[in-house]
Amino acid sequence: MNTRRVADSRHFVNIFSRLGINIRFAVPVNLLLPWCYACGIVTLQDRDTARTGGAMKFLFLIPWLLFICGAGLAHWRVLSPLSGFILVLLSIPAGLAVVVAALWFWIRGTPISYGVVVCLLAILPGALIVFAGRDAFRVPRINDVSTDLEHPPQFTAIAALPENEGRDLSYPESFVPVVRDAYPDLSPGTWPKDRMATDRLFDAAVTVAEGLSGWTVIRADPESKEIEAVVASSLFRFRDYVSIRISGTGESIRVDIRSKSRDGKSDLGVNARRIRTFLAALSAEITM
Repeated sequence: MNTRRVADSRHFVNIFSRLGINIRFAVPVNLLLPWCYACGIVTLQDRDTARTGGAMKFLFLIPWLLFICGAGLAHWRVLSPLSGFILVLLSIPAGLAVVVAALWFWIRGTPISYGVVVCLLAILPGALIVFAGRDAFRVPRINDVSTDLEHPPQFTAIAALPENEGRDLSYPESFVPVVRDAYPDLSPGTWPKDRMATDRLFDAAVTVAEGLSGWTVIRADPESKEIEAVVASSLFRFRDYVSIRISGTGESIRVDIRSKSRDGKSDLGVNARRIRTFLAALSAEITM
């Protein structure tokens, strides 16, 4: 039975139900529809209303298509990460538009089949986006974080990448007070020199960087004790940059790390979490 016939049948049964006649299980109503149209019991307007209400229940697919296509095409690198992300964000207004359309048809007397379920499914992609980005309201609108704000680690190999031609990768001075206020717990990793050799710490840092998910080490200089890596996000494949510097200061060895998002003006707190993750993994690697 096709969708149109189902919609006609349900509307036909509803009409007789209002007359106190229950024919749902008495007769095959689809066989009676042509006769009812001819006799005027069910009008063509009633039929079109039923068909419209039945077809409109598939509106919830629009925001889901935007959500899935945006994430999928970005993940498989058919679209740029930013383009895929924008496509996913469009599922929010698309879902709200479906809800408005459902209300409009309901006011006009053409309720959408399973209207409440359709509306809930339509706004679900937007709800998932809001839930995933809930930290955006609690973190500063910055995209570059460092444990050393006076002399942040620099990007050398990363700056030479073709994608960064003409791009300024210096640390923004306006971020310094923001990072201090937002992430007071963020500090360099330090180890006593009498317990840890600089070379061993460098080797451990390289091992940790190569083992973290999404990280690709593109420079590991044992002379300057500097490491650079490109980090790709798991879903949209956003490319972030990391620079690690190991230096000896007095009686201790200091590990500074800088993490920068290439795209967007807000990192949603990702860079600070990445620094904490690396330092925690490095500490665990050393104590093994």
